[in-house]
Amino acid sequence: MFSITAAFSKGWHIFKDNAGFLLGVHLLAMFVQVGPQLLLGDSPGTKALVAIISLLASFILALGLVRIGLSLVDGEPVEFGDLFSYAHLVFKYLVASLLHGFLILFGLLLLVAPGLYWAAQFSQWPYLMVEHEMGPIEAMKESSRITRATRGNLILFFAASVGLVILGFLALFVGSIVAYALITVTGAYIYREILADQPPEPEVAS
Repeated sequence: MFSITAAFSKGWHIFKDNAGFLLGVHLLAMFVQVGPQLLLGDSPGTKALVAIISLLASFILALGLVRIGLSLVDGEPVEFGDLFSYAHLVFKYLVASLLHGFLILFGLLLLVAPGLYWAAQFSQWPYLMVEHEMGPIEAMKESSRITRATRGNLILFFAASVGLVILGFLALFVGSIVAYALITVTGAYIYREILADQPPEPEVAS
């Protein structure tokens, strides 16, 4: 089972070694999402179009940040173009986001605890989607399988991440960007640790 302290420590080291790049891609991601709303007109039709474009852009960028996080954890080269390299999965990401969000909301409305549990249970689907190009249902099923032993730790990681983001906002704009960049690489590292802890597949007798 992964250690939250060790995960954030590893994430911090990766962030320090790639601070300029990580801050740059997160700033670019923020501009791509927010820029159209600042530059385009205020008519209702334009606002609706901009909202759709911003939503799809945010999903494309989220996929790209997952890829960048995994590459940095794996010691592979990264570039700004990686932000847009998984645009072809955007509608799969949309469906999975809606499914995951619905489960979390439904669980929170029940007793809170089920929502947190399901959030952790299905949390690894973005990494599985990016790495293996799985569909939404397949990625969520696989996330459920690989997180069986780590859901409690994942909930603690989410709580720590929320606290980090709040501290980042208190430290104004730069602090929030640092917080998001750190969470990007730490989350990817945790995914790798979860995979490394999986029991070996049973051998099939010939």
